[in-house]
Amino acid sequence: TKDTRLRQLAPRLQSRGHFDEVIEAIDSMIGLLKQEEDKDLTHKEKCEFDRANNTRDAAVVSRKIDEQTDAIAVLKKEIETLLKQIEEDQKSVAAIQEQLTEAKEMRDK
Repeated sequence: TKDTRLRQLAPRLQSRGHFDEVIEAIDSMIGLLKQEEDKDLTHKEKCEFDRANNTRDAAVVSRKIDEQTDAIAVLKKEIETLLKQIEEDQKSVAAIQEQLTEAKEMRDK
């Protein structure tokens, strides 16, 4: 096996009469494994909790991004509309200025 603790028990098992020692070692190992299990379970629960929080945070951020993207699209359309209005107003101003210039020229004649 890959667990060195079990390999260390093998020589003890071969010599008869030392079962008490082996049983104590096994009991000790079981205790250590139980501690490791508890530690692993605590770590697993923390990881699951963190993952759930991260998933929830990602969903909130994603929703905000979608909302902001929609807001940007609306604002771009408004800008486009305003730019067209400005262009039309500038043409109107230019036409009015031209009319004023013509009116002044006619008056001065």
